[in-house]
Amino acid sequence: MLRPVRIRHYLAVMERKGIRANDVLIGTDIDVKRLLDPAYLVDTSQCRQVISNMIRLSGDPGIGFEIGEAAEPPDLGIIGYAIMSCRSMRQTLILWGQYSQSLVGIMSQLAVEENEHGATVCVVEPGPLDEIYMFCVEEILVMMYKIGGILAGGKPVVEHLTFNFAAPAHASQYHKYFRCPIQFEAPRTSATLGRQWLYAPLRTNDDEFNQICVQHCGQILQQIEHSGPVASRLRRLFLKTPSSLPKLDEAAKALGISSRSLRRHLQDEHTNFQKLVDVFRTDLACEYLRSTRMAPKEIAHLLGFKDPSMFRRAFKLWTGKTISEYRTLPSATDD
Repeated sequence: MLRPVRIRHYLAVMERKGIRANDVLIGTDIDVKRLLDPAYLVDTSQCRQVISNMIRLSGDPGIGFEIGEAAEPPDLGIIGYAIMSCRSMRQTLILWGQYSQSLVGIMSQLAVEENEHGATVCVVEPGPLDEIYMFCVEEILVMMYKIGGILAGGKPVVEHLTFNFAAPAHASQYHKYFRCPIQFEAPRTSATLGRQWLYAPLRTNDDEFNQICVQHCGQILQQIEHSGPVASRLRRLFLKTPSSLPKLDEAAKALGISSRSLRRHLQDEHTNFQKLVDVFRTDLACEYLRSTRMAPKEIAHLLGFKDPSMFRRAFKLWTGKTISEYRTLPSATDD
């Protein structure tokens, strides 16, 4: 589960474009009145739907650039103040990788691989290589350029950018914004950063304040990981490895309870483990079918089915419709 910090920012940007919050949140079940509630959480499927709605409503497949460019450190909540008070961009990137997804609600994650010349920052986003993934990549890299430039007193020295998807129709926007060698259809999405920029001291460094912020980030993350019904905690667990879901005993161990307790908690919540597995797989399958043109066998693999025919039968059982029938529904067509 994620804090909806970024969703509040998305709504603000879209409102400036004349698009209403209720339209941006359609199909998500997100309560707009609770977005300022620090205890209110959303899941990744809701975030994906919000992003899909923004792309459709704006008519701009490259809106990730505008969203990322509009970000300011205070917009990011406590993590924004934590990264502002870091000693260097290296510390900022590592801290961002630890906390940004859960505390900010940003879909993509950054992983830093250091070397003697500097570092390679890889963008990690579980899920299919679709328009939502592309949005996440654009958003996070533009944010790194924008906020990194503010904190370090100059934009990142990026030696090379690679993207693990084909050049989009708006590829010229990539070249215009990043102004460095770019390779599409690469094995992974990454930015190679120079050592000087990475280790440059930040003008806003405050070690004492940073320690307070990081401690608070840890407390919030712990609350998120242990809050909510057991069914919600299981869903968060499933999201970590959607293609290899744990068995009941494994899930119980991961949650720190016995198998018997897990069954009892789920019974108290009027559900059971297999039902949650089926609902999770159904939601993910419908999202892939709705927002991508992936073949059923590819979706079957992502959901952990070894045989595509088993996935087809399961999908019919879950939804009452065949895959072809579902894809012809108005809600499942291209946005």
